[in-house]
Amino acid sequence: MTSRALTLTTRILKGMFQVGTASNGAAALRQFTDLGPCAIVLSDMDRFGLSGLELLREMKSSWPDTVRIMIPGNSDQATPVDAAKQGQPPPFTRR
Repeated sequence: MTSRALTLTTRILKGMFQVGTASNGAAALRQFTDLGPCAIVLSDMDRFGLSGLELLREMKSSWPDTVRIMIPGNSDQATPVDAAKQGQPPPFTRR
């Protein structure tokens, strides 16, 4: 997610939910480990150091009840296909 999209998404959701953000996948995983499970995770595909797919895979193994949504920032269809091949893919949405 671009910083502008992240800022807008945070503003919209902050009034209704507790919102946490992280600048990369490893930081996001540490944050969830420290805070515990959450209801929903939105992730960009292209995360620094840990891809969005890897992040959501880790989230699924630690917190299987968390809804995981990936927002791919490109039109590459290989990523959703790869996720589907791995079984129970996280939900995807195109922007």
